Amino acid sequence: MSACSSSSLPPLPRLYPLSVAPHPVAPPTPSPSPSPPATLYGRLSNGSLSAPSPTNSQCSFHGLSFLLQIGLTRETVNLDASDLSGLAAVKELVCSIVDQKFPECGFFGMYDKILLFRHDLTSENILQRLSSAEDIHEGDLIEVVLSGEGLRYSLSQALKLIAG
Repeated sequence: MSACSSSSLPPLPRLYPLSVAPHPVAPPTPSPSPSPPATLYGRLSNGSLSAPSPTNSQCSFHGLSFLLQIGLTRETVNLDASDLSGLAAVKELVCSIVDQKFPECGFFGMYDKILLFRHDLTSENILQRLSSAEDIHEGDLIEVVLSGEGLRYSLSQALKLIAG
């Protein structure tokens, strides 16, 4: 009997249509996309973040809801009207998100390096730098950028920041 003999081959597995497969089929792993699903956070009166309650309705919320994009991560945030006194509240929120999601990337003085840009697809210059909280509108996508001015870091730290 040769090594290529058909009698030495194991039988082929039986193929089933997906609807009658004997074992549950795992869903495919999602491919990376430019718009990862955003996590919804509410801001409490003490400034901390909390996950939303499934019973919360948007009807009872009196404030502003928008997306913050930090690198490849997008976060949906809700700010009460009382928190919209200036960009300071948004920058503080950015600092708390970075501390929570990327604790190894935070640094002393980060607050002063935060630049905020609004995505405006109707403009030739898509990123519009924000100068006040009044420039943020319901549903806006706000890009967070750290100013490189005055920053001193090594190449490995820069690659870590870029790679996330």
